[in-house]
Amino acid sequence: YNLIERVPPGGFIVADDYSLLPDARLALDEFRAAHGLSEPLRFATAEQLPADAVYFRLPARIRPRKDLHRAMLAARRQVAARQLVDLPDGTTVAFEQALGEPF
Repeated sequence: YNLIERVPPGGFIVADDYSLLPDARLALDEFRAAHGLSEPLRFATAEQLPADAVYFRLPARIRPRKDLHRAMLAARRQVAARQLVDLPDGTTVAFEQALGEPF
């Protein structure tokens, strides 16, 4: 939402964490749906690895729905820091620090 007005028609939007972070995927999917963007997402590399970034072309200048952006921010917990920690059993967990919370 913050930079979309600076992308010219025909420009590209790149989402580097789309495949790795569920929140990033949800945010981009919601944004595209809310603004009627149906251009296909493409992988940034020929290998199309699961961790690769995705991109799409912006067909025309859009006016972002600031009302949706404000509602999204109000509904979601704002995370100031996220740290991945490897546990002894071999699993990895993400610890999040909300704004104002000590780690």
